[in-house]
Amino acid sequence: MQRITRLFVLTLLLIVVGAAFAGKARGPEASLVSKSGEVHNISPGVSAFRLPEVGSRRPGSLDEVIISEDFEDYANGSLPPGWTQVDVDNGSCPVTGFGGFSRWIVFSGIPAHSGTKFVANAYNAPPVPNNDWLILPQQNLTGEITLSYWAASQDPSYLETFEIRVSTTGSTPADFTNLVSTHVDVPSTYTQYTDDLSAYAGSPFYIAFHYTSVDEFILKVDDILLEAGEAAPTGTISGTVTNFETSAPIVGATVEIEGGGSTETDANGAYSFDVPAGTYTLTASAQSFEDETIAGVEVVVEQTTTVDFALVPSSTVTTDYPSAATPVNIPDQSPTGANKTMTITDDFLIEDLDVTVNITHTWVSDLDLYLISPWGDTVQLAEDPTTFPPGANMTNCRFDDEAAVAFNYETLTAPFTGSWQPFEELGAFEGFTTQGIWTLRAVDNEQADVGSIGVFIVHVLHEASAVGPRGEGIPTGFAMHEAFPNPFNPSTRIDFDVPATTNGELKIYNSLGQEVATLVSGQLATGLHSVYFDASALTSGIYFAQLRAGSFVATQKLVLMK
Repeated sequence: MQRITRLFVLTLLLIVVGAAFAGKARGPEASLVSKSGEVHNISPGVSAFRLPEVGSRRPGSLDEVIISEDFEDYANGSLPPGWTQVDVDNGSCPVTGFGGFSRWIVFSGIPAHSGTKFVANAYNAPPVPNNDWLILPQQNLTGEITLSYWAASQDPSYLETFEIRVSTTGSTPADFTNLVSTHVDVPSTYTQYTDDLSAYAGSPFYIAFHYTSVDEFILKVDDILLEAGEAAPTGTISGTVTNFETSAPIVGATVEIEGGGSTETDANGAYSFDVPAGTYTLTASAQSFEDETIAGVEVVVEQTTTVDFALVPSSTVTTDYPSAATPVNIPDQSPTGANKTMTITDDFLIEDLDVTVNITHTWVSDLDLYLISPWGDTVQLAEDPTTFPPGANMTNCRFDDEAAVAFNYETLTAPFTGSWQPFEELGAFEGFTTQGIWTLRAVDNEQADVGSIGVFIVHVLHEASAVGPRGEGIPTGFAMHEAFPNPFNPSTRIDFDVPATTNGELKIYNSLGQEVATLVSGQLATGLHSVYFDASALTSGIYFAQLRAGSFVATQKLVLMK
């Protein structure tokens, strides 16, 4: 009875908050929706950017790394040890995950600069001006002191504002009388900022991030680096990263120096490091390309060493196989559970496999989840705990062996989203074929709560040559290819090309212009894409597939014949 009472209170609170703040609350599938109505990418970003370790000397920088924080090791809703936040405005926040108040917390589920996590703050509703402080541990440093960090506004329609302030006395907000920098209209793409704090060398001081937006959306800050000491004389390493096959520049490639530090290429594929004299090993990497490492790079003080990379396109691509959208009900307290199936007709050899799960359930920790292969092997994705913590729903919850954190009902907070290691390794499927019927099984082990399985997506990494007539390599332009088969019953494959990583969506509309399915929404990686459209739940007729990727838009007619 106690659990049922808690559930009633939780449900009532969710109904009240959802009704009052529907403008920015999560939508029907718990997507992150801004007050402009735009549905935001709720998958993590992908970046190879790496911070140097605390105590190291980063090439081209200062003597010692004091703080190096990417927030990957901390649970959502928490902060690193010694970091504090002060919510002066005490305003209410409707964004899921912030616990009802605008405050600085570790957050995930929307793109980070690197990895999957960052610190974030969100707007107040009603629109009280934000006055929220993220205060770092006290420092006492000498020499040149540099603070750098990456920041982004989540919604380009609602650009954020924040300050960096320093206190030389105490750690309460009133003590931070020294304004270091103000950042207004922070771009929605991650931007690096650097502040010189050398004026505070020689005595104790505190650093604070002060969130000052008024009725915007979400501010994200990632990869915070504090360095101090005396800079060594340096030389320069610079060059370009290009496509080996086409000689085209690769934008956003990561160039890393062994032993610490990395940078990303600009719009011309160019990069540059200032580093102390010495011998270095550099590695360039980019999504959909093979890494390249060059050793023995000699650097002389006040001279430039040129190191160019030509990356070979990867021979593998990832194909996403979404199930039908029709929900399958999960029976309450049933050992047999519910099965939702999907048929893959392609015969690819699996090199890596992830699965994304969408489940609506009022007490989701009741559930054991399993993915079952066409040949009968079973991998358990999630195991119900002994304490059954409250919380509802999984929304685009991706199970990935390479994720940074293991999925755990007791240490994480519902609604679950983002990428997590499964309870058992999905690597058990590697080396087998994709062809056949895949099953997502949900078993409800407790009573009094119900739900359903929504769309699940199997993501398969396989050899690009298996994709067919499009061939291998990186496409030179956006393209949407003819669906095959077309006419079809009940599923067809839609292929499209993305020459550079961008946000996009692939949607299906009926002949009246009404949206009937969203096959892709979020960040599209560079490469060749294949997506399956399962129309089992639709009636015969004419439909239209529309791809939007950056400024590219393409539409084609589909004929469903049952």
